[in-house]
Amino acid sequence: MFATSHRPYRVTFLTTFIVCLLAAGILPAHAATTSKKFALDVGKHAAGAGHTDDYTMTLTNESAPQALGSAEITPPAGFTIVGSSLPNACSPANTTGCSSVSGNVIRLRTLNLTAGSVAFTVRVEAPCVAGSYSWAAAVKQSNDFNGPPGHAFILDAATSNLSSAVSSACSLAFSRQPTDAKTGTKITGTAYDTGAPEVEVSVLSAPAPDAVLVPHAVASIALGFGFNPSGATLTQPASPVPVPGGNASFPTLSIDLSGQLYQLVATTTAAGITSPSPSSAQFDITDFVFTCTGACDSHKQKTDDGNTAGQVTTTSGGLLTISFGTFPLDCPDYVEPPTATMTFTFSGTGQKTALYTIGSAVVDRPASKYEACYASPRDAGHPAFTTLSGGLADAQTIDGQALWVGLLPACASKSPVAPCLVGSPKANKDGSVTLTILAPAGDPHIQ
Repeated sequence: MFATSHRPYRVTFLTTFIVCLLAAGILPAHAATTSKKFALDVGKHAAGAGHTDDYTMTLTNESAPQALGSAEITPPAGFTIVGSSLPNACSPANTTGCSSVSGNVIRLRTLNLTAGSVAFTVRVEAPCVAGSYSWAAAVKQSNDFNGPPGHAFILDAATSNLSSAVSSACSLAFSRQPTDAKTGTKITGTAYDTGAPEVEVSVLSAPAPDAVLVPHAVASIALGFGFNPSGATLTQPASPVPVPGGNASFPTLSIDLSGQLYQLVATTTAAGITSPSPSSAQFDITDFVFTCTGACDSHKQKTDDGNTAGQVTTTSGGLLTISFGTFPLDCPDYVEPPTATMTFTFSGTGQKTALYTIGSAVVDRPASKYEACYASPRDAGHPAFTTLSGGLADAQTIDGQALWVGLLPACASKSPVAPCLVGSPKANKDGSVTLTILAPAGDPHIQ
């Protein structure tokens, strides 16, 4: 009976002891950790793709009087932290709260926040990919972000806002346009200057009216034709060009055939960037280029299809360019010779004389039966010229170029008005026929 009466007493004692241990808080670690809470509002909640903006963030201690000492805030993937201020950068002398950026993480230190909130400014570059994003934060009791796990604060999701949204998409644009160049030579941002700064394409933020450079964009860019009047080949770097600082430069850029009004476009496969870009500015590729000092006398020849125009240009700066095979040119009731040798002679940097010679092998009629088909740009600086019939030149669009086109009249003996035919077509001793044309300054096309 003695043993039997003791067993219930021992069981009762052990049960009471376990209950007392729990009540006394001998296993309180989890409860202490979850009792320390914080809230974070990341501030600016919507941004245009690629834009850099200031976000005013607020960190709140919800566990007063427990001190909140430090925090680390991590942006969503694709966001770049440019800077942070609370209100000063961290230094040994700053013991009232400071911020810095390390590895794209915002580091808050020496906060000593026993109650209430602290606000700080973060400068952020948004990614180019539209969507909703979420920030992350870790907060600790210690001022230097140290200590065991039990010192960590827990995010109060109900009172926090960690969301940011990105709208629209980034874009590509030529920040340094291609300009005129000689056939097969480097195209740069300055006409006919292979040593000038290279053609450049930039990644820009959205929306377009407020577009700015996106310095931390991740993309590779290639170029292609927006308009290719000659069926030419574009030479460029073998691989798409990266965009350090938001810009891509093209050091090996050339076109193998002459032509007018070429345009390029930029393309990328990077997410969030609209591709292709708008077309570049128009530019010409020229067969021959000369710098004129005072008078400019040059002679160049080229045998070509008779149904192809030759372009001759001089500028006020004394630059002379010649191209052959620029585009098909047709005048009403006009029959082209099968081949022709075009020989151009120039004098001066404005109005000039051009000789168009039809070789004896293809001359099949008297010299007087040959005429000159001529075209000039159809713009404010080039009014419609008078044609052989006495009317005005026809308005035509050839390969995207707005032109005045017609057969040239004979020049007046006194004060001739270009364009016109100087004298009559000349029959040469070798059987060839030469037409002498007075051309105005600018951009005439002669056939």
